[in-house]
Amino acid sequence: MHGPSKSRRGIIPSFNTYVSLDSRRRLFTSRQRILIFIPFLLVAVGWSLKVVHRETTKYLARHGLPDYSPIIKYERSLPQHNPDLPFPEGRNGRYVRFSHQFGHVGLNNQLQEVILLSQLAYLSNRAYVFRWYLWTYDWDKPAIPDDHGGWRSPRIPLNAFISGPSAGGPMGPDVSAPRAVYEEYWEQVCPPERRTHLKVSQVHQELGLDNGSEGSDIMGGWVDKISKMPDNCIEIDDAHIFDYGTIGTPPILSVWPELAKSPILKKFSWSPLVLNAVARNLPRIMGVSASQIPKHLDTASTTVAPHDSMILGLVAIHLRRGDYDQHCEFLAKWGARFTGWNQFPEYHDMFVPPKGADGTTTPENLATYMKRCWPTKEQVIAKLDAVRQETVGGERLERVFILTNGDDEWVKDMKSALKGAGWKGVTTSKDIKLKKAEIEVDGAVDMQIAARAEVFVGNGVS
Repeated sequence: MHGPSKSRRGIIPSFNTYVSLDSRRRLFTSRQRILIFIPFLLVAVGWSLKVVHRETTKYLARHGLPDYSPIIKYERSLPQHNPDLPFPEGRNGRYVRFSHQFGHVGLNNQLQEVILLSQLAYLSNRAYVFRWYLWTYDWDKPAIPDDHGGWRSPRIPLNAFISGPSAGGPMGPDVSAPRAVYEEYWEQVCPPERRTHLKVSQVHQELGLDNGSEGSDIMGGWVDKISKMPDNCIEIDDAHIFDYGTIGTPPILSVWPELAKSPILKKFSWSPLVLNAVARNLPRIMGVSASQIPKHLDTASTTVAPHDSMILGLVAIHLRRGDYDQHCEFLAKWGARFTGWNQFPEYHDMFVPPKGADGTTTPENLATYMKRCWPTKEQVIAKLDAVRQETVGGERLERVFILTNGDDEWVKDMKSALKGAGWKGVTTSKDIKLKKAEIEVDGAVDMQIAARAEVFVGNGVS
């Protein structure tokens, strides 16, 4: 599936094997010869697939790419991928596919849409159709160049990043809604002739929705519409139901009360791949030996309660670098707010954008954004000092974890400066030791570490 698309002639051998026949009578009927031939054909096909898999594995190894075939196999073998299951699953079940989901953008952008759309499907009593995480729309290529002169996978199975209902996991024993299904299964039970297509632009006009509508009105309007439709297979085309204009403004917050109590979030988890990577790196993050890690922390279990898995004394801070300074300037020109759930008014450190942004900016306005979006070394030190002073029990905050894509020289300088400012230990994304299969989900590893830190200082526009 991930390997080169070109075919390999000669992989399936031709069987020019003949059964000796007595010239005076036929030993086997044609039907008997066919029955004998079929097992040999199945063996040949099986052998062929093994060869293709071996060649694919070699190709991935040559480009330093992980082999996601075990995760793909897991997704395909989910128990709900059974056409004989009773309604609302099976061949006559209720499904909804959002064919215009975000791709070629970061994990946070794709993940927040996945959660919102799977919530919409759940409330509509329909199975959400999940798909790959797409780094590029050229996903049929076996590998694409990364930013460091190497290669990366153009698409990654969703279950490499997350587990839970949005990725086909169980919702709980008391939930009767159909479980999410993999795109390949949708193609099986919902062939093109069975699909009912809806266009976002037309439905929004019908429901009286626009970019200024409350998120709860958008969610409720769509739920009301597609939950009442008798059609088994609904495909939603042409645009995003929750676009940047909705997710990046306060109206999205009205979705939260219902989402917070939904199995979509309550059963959400990072994948075993991510959780194992975090558990293995805890000694490095906490500055202790593996034997000193408390047992309730040294686990990749998804059942650990958030308060039990908190890493006391750790502050995580997101310092995005690379070419992000250009994006920060763009945000300043248009007066962008914090995005998504970063906009809750009860948060301790809210951001109110300067007024009057119209595609241009002033030095004062730009400085305001850069302090939040692209802080200097001195601003980072001052911010973390303020966090320690303002946090109840802040005296126990001794260690810092930096989520960053900064270059090695910048990271080294930042670590040295923080240690000089009195922080006992500083680790970064660059210090985390990851196996090959974990490297391409390192953003999720960072996010799980941040979620477990006692304090998280985020970049609200990223």
